[in-house]
Amino acid sequence: MMRLYSNAGGKLAPLPAGSDPAGAAWIDVADPDDTDAAALDRLGISMPSFADMREIEVSSRLFRLDETDYMTVVLTGQVTGQEKGQVTGPGDGTAQGRTARALPVSFILSPTRLITVRHHAPRPFDTYPDHAATSAAGCASPHHIALGLLDEIIGRQADLIEGIGDALDHLLADALDKDASREPDRLRTLLQSLGQQGELLGRVRLALLSIERALSFHRQTHGPAEARIVDIIDGIQHDIRALMEHSASVSERIGFATDLTLGLISVDQNTTMRIFSIVATFFLPPTLIASIYGMNFARMPELNSPWGYPIALAVMAGSAVLAYAIFKWRRWL
Repeated sequence: MMRLYSNAGGKLAPLPAGSDPAGAAWIDVADPDDTDAAALDRLGISMPSFADMREIEVSSRLFRLDETDYMTVVLTGQVTGQEKGQVTGPGDGTAQGRTARALPVSFILSPTRLITVRHHAPRPFDTYPDHAATSAAGCASPHHIALGLLDEIIGRQADLIEGIGDALDHLLADALDKDASREPDRLRTLLQSLGQQGELLGRVRLALLSIERALSFHRQTHGPAEARIVDIIDGIQHDIRALMEHSASVSERIGFATDLTLGLISVDQNTTMRIFSIVATFFLPPTLIASIYGMNFARMPELNSPWGYPIALAVMAGSAVLAYAIFKWRRWL
């Protein structure tokens, strides 16, 4: 699906379906097909395949060709099970049949237009067109549109980090609540939730790193032709560095919460084993007495005594009570 936007009066205005892509300032291609590839080919742009976008080599993700910058970043977005079988798979959760995945997005920036190619639905691509004109970069040129979109993406990553921090506050409060139940299922759920937040934070940090690398590449290729664009790039990179520091502190909190939860699980397991050990100790003296009188020796005077059986029972019960008293005195119970 191809969405077209024109720069009308300093604002991004969507073009009607079927419009000529040559008149668009921003071409957003989501889940591209052969028709979309042919349309870009007529504009002299070679659309990268999904396999090309997933290449990890810098030369495949960041390069310049005929005054056009090709930059690929990794962003988190929603993908359905029906969209492109090569991108489906386990994610961090589903909502109405959709799964969050971290997938590459290509920015193709030429002097006349911006082209984005993606195989999932990162949220900033839907929210940015409505307020592109009021963003710090504006939308006066394809460069400004690209930087404004990247700035919107950075803002989305900041929102995700704040959301992770809020979720972590609740999870830590639950773990530190003295009145909360220590049932294994609750602790297991708590540990799974921490894992999900840590995995989401990892995707956010990957997005920030890939964007910073793309901006550094674009700054070098763009040069000092327009100081305003360079200033915007520097500002976005400053925001990325600040978010990386913030994400590092959140990551440390997730590690602390994980260690705390594992410690609680270990304490509960030790308490259970301690109870079993104490109970077993109570029965050791009676077991010893029963074993002695269970021997089949010929001369055991107690066996012929009419009071032998009740005396043995009394001694066994007394030994268990004595063991309990010793444990209480030593404060092991």
